[in-house]
Amino acid sequence: MNYNRFDLEQHILKCWNITDDIDVLYRAMCDTEMDKDKIANILLGMKQLYDFKFDILFNCFEELVNEKKIT
Repeated sequence: MNYNRFDLEQHILKCWNITDDIDVLYRAMCDTEMDKDKIANILLGMKQLYDFKFDILFNCFEELVNEKKIT
């Protein structure tokens, strides 16, 4: 990829969305009847999604460091 520091910033901000997603799940759990399996599946999906997001973020960071675009 050809990342720049603005790409890194965007990836960091996308990873911060986890707090919003947790809030959405919390509200859904409080407002509706959700069984443990449904909650577990949602959490597993969130974990997998954020594993990908953090991998992308780290790859961007690693490339910028290796190319000495950030120090």
